[in-house]
Amino acid sequence: MVKIVGVKFRGTGKVYSFDTAGFDLKIGDMVIVETVKCVEIGRVIIAPREINEENLEIPLKPVLRIATEADIKEDEKHKRLEKEARPIFYEKMRECGLDMKLVEVEYFFDNSKIMFYYTSDQRVDFRELVKELAGAFHARIELRQIGVRNETQYFGGIGVCGRELCCHAFLSDFGSATIKMAKDQELPLTSSKISGVCGRLICCLQNEHETYLYLNKNLPSQGDIVKNAEGLMGEVIEKSIIKQKLKVRFVNNRDEAEVKEYKADEVTRVYTRREYQRLLEAGEIKSVTYRKTVPDKNDAADDAAVPVKNSKTIDRDIDLNEKTTKYDKYDSKSNPLKAEKAERAEKTERSEKTDDAVREDKGKEERKINRGRREFRRGGYDNQGPGKRKN
Repeated sequence: MVKIVGVKFRGTGKVYSFDTAGFDLKIGDMVIVETVKCVEIGRVIIAPREINEENLEIPLKPVLRIATEADIKEDEKHKRLEKEARPIFYEKMRECGLDMKLVEVEYFFDNSKIMFYYTSDQRVDFRELVKELAGAFHARIELRQIGVRNETQYFGGIGVCGRELCCHAFLSDFGSATIKMAKDQELPLTSSKISGVCGRLICCLQNEHETYLYLNKNLPSQGDIVKNAEGLMGEVIEKSIIKQKLKVRFVNNRDEAEVKEYKADEVTRVYTRREYQRLLEAGEIKSVTYRKTVPDKNDAADDAAVPVKNSKTIDRDIDLNEKTTKYDKYDSKSNPLKAEKAERAEKTERSEKTDDAVREDKGKEERKINRGRREFRRGGYDNQGPGKRKN
């Protein structure tokens, strides 16, 4: 067994594990450790704990010592110098004619190097700038370009949820958030809803993704055919993964479509959307339909009805891919406002057809009169009128 402790070096960033080397450490202690870059000072974030050495991928480096007062003062001095280095950097940058945004300055604890982190929209040739900075600070200079996520992590801010950004508060690794995670969680795929302050996909998509996958595992999808306890089959039109509820469109005994809300365990999935369509095309099952009567054209009792030549019954398949019939939008019971609007449109259409017929009849009569006049001018007619040739 080995005793390890978690140490963080900057205000944000990863937490690294080190061997306690027998020191009695607690959260908040400042320690001196050796890293890949150099000897650094860090703060204990995770309390010491014992783990099996076999679980370690690589051997851990030990804690060199607990930071003294002199070490802490040296660290405070470096933080002061980091602030003073910013205006010097921008001055040298303008002299070199470069376009860069300085994010962070880091003085190494052993004064071996100064690191400048910056962002830029394009690749920058900063070789001349490095020479100028080395002459100004009399130290080794390194410039490193970082991404917008690292920039946002350093400055922090408030997310769309109203809380402090996760990357600045506690995240040590960004992970990989994908658009598929947003689809699995049924989030609106708009940039303003699923993008963070950095302009990338919000990191919290991956925090709840496993929970959504677990809850959605046995939940019917939108468009699936389900059956309730009464044996009536319908189509899932909406679902809530967190509440584990479904909205299903059924057909009641009056042949009218209605939507009911069920808990996930109150219905049983009969067919998925693809299975349902495949079986329908193969003719192995009957379609889930409802019947809706359309009144006669001359029936003026129902003002919201569509005028047709003969009364008939329309069978419509409950399927997302099938288009809504012309008669559905005139259903006065389900939506009287749409029915009234449809009635006015139908009257306008009939009046336009009537005007066209009148104009066509008038044109025929005028053409007949003009033809008779032309024949009368050529002769061969008496006073019996146009179209009456003499024998």
